[in-house]
Amino acid sequence: MSDRWTADAFVMVDWSAASRQGPSDGGANGLWAAIGEPGAEDRVLPFRTRIDAARWMEEELRRLTHDGRRVLCGIDAAFGYPSGTAAALGLPAAEDPWTWMRTLLADLITDDERNVNNRYAVANELNARMGAEEGPFWGRPETQPLPHLHPTKPTYPVTTPHAWPLAELRHTERHWRDRGHQPKSVWQVAYNGSVGGQTLVALPVIHRLRQAFAEEQLLVWPFDTGYNTGRFPSPGVVVAEVYPSLLPHDPALHPVRDAAQVLALVRAYRRMASDGSLLTAIGPPDLNVTAITATVREEGWILPVIGA
Repeated sequence: MSDRWTADAFVMVDWSAASRQGPSDGGANGLWAAIGEPGAEDRVLPFRTRIDAARWMEEELRRLTHDGRRVLCGIDAAFGYPSGTAAALGLPAAEDPWTWMRTLLADLITDDERNVNNRYAVANELNARMGAEEGPFWGRPETQPLPHLHPTKPTYPVTTPHAWPLAELRHTERHWRDRGHQPKSVWQVAYNGSVGGQTLVALPVIHRLRQAFAEEQLLVWPFDTGYNTGRFPSPGVVVAEVYPSLLPHDPALHPVRDAAQVLALVRAYRRMASDGSLLTAIGPPDLNVTAITATVREEGWILPVIGA
């Protein structure tokens, strides 16, 4: 483990919850990943399915780790839910909320080689388990009239029988909205900007990535690492939640917006690693102790882009 962690290789993935295969060339709504490493040109690659992207991620992260690299792997999806979600779903008292939640979703979500997934059915089931009259998950196609998943946004906070009321936004989304950005709520499962759908299909992938690597070789920030840079693997992989819209869009990087965004993230975090500001980014956010505890145990935090 390193006393002052930084990265020298970067893998950034634009995630998607689409239920159909993307075009072979990626296209405007495809699934894209970018990779930057010493001695090689930055590359950007399209994938037709999440299974393809997940396989590629695991292979590349293994290769880079084998080469002794310290890898920052960013995934464009929310990594957690507002504090109290796991308790509302029946979290056993002795369990860690984030570990329990990602394990639950890994058991519930199905995602096949055609890119077809059951995220709406799972959101419907989770709402039913929480026992709230409406929400907190919302949004669905008209073709899926699920009884516990409403097409319209509920009124937040949503009251559940087994936990305190659930907020619409995590601490990190409120933080970035206060600074002029517009991250969406993780509860929104459908329609434009539905990060909730991406989260439902991303957390099982993150769960399996952690299982595929030796203990302490791949850690998820800040759940596994905390905000203490002495607890980061070197060599090894740190997986973090990223939000490409923290950077201005640069169409000169690539004609497809999603591809340009992941390339821009690779370059931004490489710059931060070089000038030392990546250490600041992975340090604790400016929150009170209670809120910081919530981000580490259940909610997660969007990795900042300093100097953007």
